[in-house]
Amino acid sequence: MADLVLGIATSHTPMLTLPAELWASFSKNDERNPELAFPPHGVVMSYEEGLRQITPEIAAKFRGAEPYRAQAEACQRALDELSATLRAVNPDVTVIIGDDQDEWFFEDNMPALSVYWGDTAPLIPREMTPGTRAPEVLEAIRRGYGDMALDVPVASTFGRYLIEYLIEHDFDVAHMRYVKQPYGGRVARRYPTKQGELDYVRETPPRTQLYSAASEALNWVALGGVMQKTDLKMELLDYVPVYRTPAGTGGGWAFARWR
Repeated sequence: MADLVLGIATSHTPMLTLPAELWASFSKNDERNPELAFPPHGVVMSYEEGLRQITPEIAAKFRGAEPYRAQAEACQRALDELSATLRAVNPDVTVIIGDDQDEWFFEDNMPALSVYWGDTAPLIPREMTPGTRAPEVLEAIRRGYGDMALDVPVASTFGRYLIEYLIEHDFDVAHMRYVKQPYGGRVARRYPTKQGELDYVRETPPRTQLYSAASEALNWVALGGVMQKTDLKMELLDYVPVYRTPAGTGGGWAFARWR
C-alpha cells in the first residue's frame, strides 16, 4: 500500500519565470487582453471597462513597479523552498495535478477529469508568437517553460491503477496514453460578460500557447481534498498579491506544502 508523504502546491503564471525588471513590460499586455475577469463575480470585461469600474480601494493597491522586486524575490524564495522540499523527500511516484490550457483537449473531446498513463510524456519547447510581447519577455517565458525537447518518464503502471481505482469509486474518469502530433483544435471562450458570454473561438496547437485561467484554483481544491485524508499538515509558505495595473489586474500567487 502506498503512503502519501508530501503535498506541494504553487500558483501558475508566466511572471514566475521573469526577472522583476520585466514585470512592468509583461503587465502591458493586460491592456489588450480580452479575457480579463474582474471581481466580485468574475465577469469578463475589457481593460477600459475594468478601469472605469474599479473601486478606489482596489486602485490604491497599484503602486507601479515599486513593489515588483520584493514580490518577485518572495515568489522565488517560495519556489526554491518547494523545490528543495521535493528533492529532500525524493518520492517514488509524483502525481501532478494540472489544468489543460488549450493544449491537449479541445471541443471535440473535453473531459472533466483525465489521467495520462503513457510510458513517457512529451515536453515540447514552446514556440512564441513574435509581436505579442516584448522580445525579451517572450524569450524569458520560453526558457521558463522549458527550451529543450524531452520525453519525461511516467509511472504508467501506477497511472492505470489510479484509473481503475477512480472508476471503482464512482469517478467518471477519462484516460489517455499518448498525444497525437501534430495536433490542435478549436476552443470556444465562454467566460461570463455583462452581455452574456464571451463570443469568440480560438484555434490552438498543443503546448505552443499557454493562457492563464481562474479554473487553476480547482487544482488546489483537488490537492486539498487528497491531503484532508492524511495526517500531513499544511504550511503556507507565502501568498503574494500583485496588482500590476491601475485597473487592478494581476494575480494572487500562493505557495504551500503538506508534510
